Amino acid sequence: MATTDTNRLAAEWDCQRLLLAFYQAIDEARFKDVASFFAPDGEWHRAGAVVRGPAAVEKIYEGRSTDTRARHIITNLVTTAKGDDTASFSLCITFYTAPGGKDVPTVPGPTMVLSSHGDLVRLDGTWRIRRKQTVREFMVAA
Repeated sequence: MATTDTNRLAAEWDCQRLLLAFYQAIDEARFKDVASFFAPDGEWHRAGAVVRGPAAVEKIYEGRSTDTRARHIITNLVTTAKGDDTASFSLCITFYTAPGGKDVPTVPGPTMVLSSHGDLVRLDGTWRIRRKQTVREFMVAA
């Protein structure tokens, strides 16, 4: 377990910041940065597949338009330090997407609602995603 309450709280805060920065990088189409949030052996279980390692994460974004406007609204974010260098997390995502451009788009509502949970690890003083599972909870009717 983390050595003190202060260390535990600091670790949990750092883990929350990691996860929020991860989704911000996706929303800003900084896909190389998205990959960098994963540990070398990190796994992302998403859309029925398992993506392993930062290079594979970066590859799933190859060819994706950087012109699409996306926003991941993160709620119910809970991080729990399991030790000095390990933690778990769970969160909910309300996802919005629209065509890019200079005008502010009007959207009828979110595209979908997802949940995510997994494990984090601190490597050389930096928190990384070791395992992340993302599940679609609700799809919005067209």
